[in-house]
Amino acid sequence: MTFASPYWIYSLPVVILLLLFFFYKANKGRLVLLDAFVSKDLREKLLTSFSQKKHTFKQLLVVLGIAFLFVALARPQWGFEFREKHSRGINVLIALDVSRSMLAEDVKPNRLERAKLGILDILKKLSGNQVGLIAFAGEAFLQCPLTLDYDAFQQTLESIDTDTIARGGTDIASAIRVAAKALRNDKNHKILVLITDGEDLEESGIKEAQRAAGEGITIYTVGIGTKQGELIPIRTKSGGTDYLRDSAGKLVKTTLDESTLRKIAEETNGFYVPFGIGGEGLEQVYEAGLALIPEQDLASKMERVAIDRFQWPLGLAIYCLMLEAIMGTRKRNFFKRKSIAPAAVVVLLLFVLFPKHLEASAYEAYKAYEEKDYAKSSQLYAEALHKDKENALLSYNLGTSLYREGEYEKANKAFEDALHTDNTELQKRAFFNMGDAKYRQGERLLKDKQEETVKLWEESLKDYENVMGLDKEHSQAKENYEFVKRKLDELKKKIEQEKQQQQQKQDQQNKEDKKNKDDSQNQQQQSDQQKDQEDKQDQNKDNQSDQQRDEDQKQSDQKDEKPGDQQQPQEQKPEEKEGEGKPEESQRDKEEGQENESEQLSRDEARQLLNALRDSEKKLPTSNESGNTFQSTNSQYKDW
Repeated sequence: MTFASPYWIYSLPVVILLLLFFFYKANKGRLVLLDAFVSKDLREKLLTSFSQKKHTFKQLLVVLGIAFLFVALARPQWGFEFREKHSRGINVLIALDVSRSMLAEDVKPNRLERAKLGILDILKKLSGNQVGLIAFAGEAFLQCPLTLDYDAFQQTLESIDTDTIARGGTDIASAIRVAAKALRNDKNHKILVLITDGEDLEESGIKEAQRAAGEGITIYTVGIGTKQGELIPIRTKSGGTDYLRDSAGKLVKTTLDESTLRKIAEETNGFYVPFGIGGEGLEQVYEAGLALIPEQDLASKMERVAIDRFQWPLGLAIYCLMLEAIMGTRKRNFFKRKSIAPAAVVVLLLFVLFPKHLEASAYEAYKAYEEKDYAKSSQLYAEALHKDKENALLSYNLGTSLYREGEYEKANKAFEDALHTDNTELQKRAFFNMGDAKYRQGERLLKDKQEETVKLWEESLKDYENVMGLDKEHSQAKENYEFVKRKLDELKKKIEQEKQQQQQKQDQQNKEDKKNKDDSQNQQQQSDQQKDQEDKQDQNKDNQSDQQRDEDQKQSDQKDEKPGDQQQPQEQKPEEKEGEGKPEESQRDKEEGQENESEQLSRDEARQLLNALRDSEKKLPTSNESGNTFQSTNSQYKDW
């Protein structure tokens, strides 16, 4: 509970002491007068029906009535309500250089950290004005759109470092272009505060400043660093410290380029100041530049307004004073005669002056939110909403607490409930916060569920479109819409590239699998062919072995039939099987052939011997005593 006019509370103890002193003197004076008027014995008879306790109680009621009246004048307040308020001020964009040259330590602790501290200092003086933040190095990005939420701005500022922008270098022109785009739809004064060491490596900052001047942008440049320059420290992989070197291995020294910054400021009717050791330059920018710019209407917003609860102490004060007035001092009768009607009037006044209801939980919830205890705030808002489910304002406040707590999905549900109202300002704020919450929720799922992130970011764009449908001049919604759209396009492009890479990998894998399969089949075929060849060779060997055995058997049979003619020459031809070629001559056949060659007769000798055998055969008997016949041996030989 707070008091709008606490000095009434400060004076209350003095007033109570004076009242008590007055009643003490009055009672004592009354007794003195009675003693002077009547004797002591007669006074006791006259005061037989008088009640001293009731008299003292009436005086106490007066003291309490006066005390409650002072409390009512102090205007006690607890609880709050939102009312639409139109704010006035200016719009200020701050562009901060985050290149590696800002790590130089010629300004302690280094240029970047000292610049961030200076921005936080000037932020206190910019209260009521919209501020935004741009980070730039080799390129620039809008990190925080123009906003009245200084907590969000501070969180963004504290998270910025030299790794925020992946592309190295210092491109001042890109920072001016991003600022011009962010301020393009702004009808207010367009202010850009540029904080850098001035090393414009792209050398296009002055030309871009001339274009910005044509769009009505005023640039105040703040140079941080020293003209003598300083080496740029970097961390090594081993955790040590080294200094930045160029391609030739020479140390790089960064120096403050004041001439470029001064020309950029002059082109846009601004001015240049050095940052200074303690950030005096930013103080000068505010006092000599920003503070002199006339304020204009920025935007309407829902402002928290404390609820006066003076009715409570005022009602109690009236009750005490009225009760004292109708209360008698006689021992038997508590009230004076005909005092029932006034008492009824007092009771009626209490009902009229009493507040209809007291939402203590809503006040406690807001108090917890101010103390950044968002979990407690969400719980208390939920309890208050349970009692009044149709209260769109409580739903909106619940969503805001859940958003700060990081419960983006639950926050979206609360913001959707807050849309059920005729208050277009509250609807606009609910749509805007829904867009923010869905973007944050998608950002959280970006690593593992990119498709879900795409869906949430598309819904976020629709929410921003709803805001712009309610307020076409809502610059923050336009900036957030463009920011989310750019992020969404980049994500879709990345997903498409990953799909293509995955498809290429799959195709390559399929090719390799097919190749491996073909190689395996070829190897199997070769193995089968080789096995077939080996089988054929084995079969040929078996055939040759069988033929050799047959030849040997024939020769043995011939020797058995003519044992006396072992020296008879014979011409042997191996049998040819149908469908097969002639088998190769075995080693044994060759050896036997060589032996037989030496025993063979000449052609003439063989012919003579054959004729002699034929003549002698005719003389042989055709049968013997046993009846056995001799078979002609002529059929076993072939004529030459």
